[in-house]
Amino acid sequence: MIIVNGKEINLTEDTTVAEYLEQNQYQVKKNRCRVKWRYSSEIQLFRYHVKRRRPSGSCDIRGRRLTFMEETGLENMTENTEKEKVLSKEAIVAALNERHSPEKQKLLSAGRVAIAGLGGLGSNVAYALARIGVGHLHLIDFDVVDITNLNRQQYFMEHIGMYKTDALKSLLLKINPYLDIDTDCVKVTEENLTKLFCDEPIVCEAFDNPEAKAMLVNGILQHFPKKKLVSATGMAGYGSSNTIRTQKLMKNFYLCGDRETAPTYGNGLMAPRVAICAAHEANMITRLILGGRRCVKNIIENDK
Repeated sequence: MIIVNGKEINLTEDTTVAEYLEQNQYQVKKNRCRVKWRYSSEIQLFRYHVKRRRPSGSCDIRGRRLTFMEETGLENMTENTEKEKVLSKEAIVAALNERHSPEKQKLLSAGRVAIAGLGGLGSNVAYALARIGVGHLHLIDFDVVDITNLNRQQYFMEHIGMYKTDALKSLLLKINPYLDIDTDCVKVTEENLTKLFCDEPIVCEAFDNPEAKAMLVNGILQHFPKKKLVSATGMAGYGSSNTIRTQKLMKNFYLCGDRETAPTYGNGLMAPRVAICAAHEANMITRLILGGRRCVKNIIENDK
């Protein structure tokens, strides 16, 4: 049973709350709907779930305002295989052009970036690049999502146990379903490095392990000296945000972070500072896509 605008309504077993409201042409964004939980622990409401909670006192009805997609702009919506409403490619491109300009967006859409490591750095970098419409992303990681990742990485409880490549790709496609995203669920080694990173002109190093960082950086500089490499080190704890910066260490190699703060007891990797460092990496990658050498010739002076 549900209560819509004070009216009790008994639904048939094969009718969901969302279907009833849609069939009866309710202006759902103005309604207050209450669900009486008796036989079911969960009901799917468009993209959202309303989950069972312990009743307050003797009351078995929990009030919850339902959030639905507004009707505005539905002419730009299409349906995917899961019957979710998604924006059309034309609508997304138009919005990105409005924000970034058609000239800049054309460059971003043509951008190709490989991201090695999909933890606190890599997942945040991928989110940022997906949101600005970087057209091709190559996601590389062998690990699965763990509960300890949730303090700083762009995953949710439902992703625990999933490969990070699969979980992150699914999230990025919710931002923009028209991105070209490749994944490799493998551990990067000296043996497979040349095969994994042969295509994309920009490589983002986003590993947690110092030895893995050094292996990838040395391998890219040795085998692909013309590729742009953006790496990071020094972002643990909760120290000053201003000590994290971007520096050009050598031709085609850029390093983000404070270069000294390693994780220690009580001063581990935390979401705010990791995200700041990831934003430095994402912004440096954006500058490389948009400006080439012109945007980085004075990077050391500009970023101090």
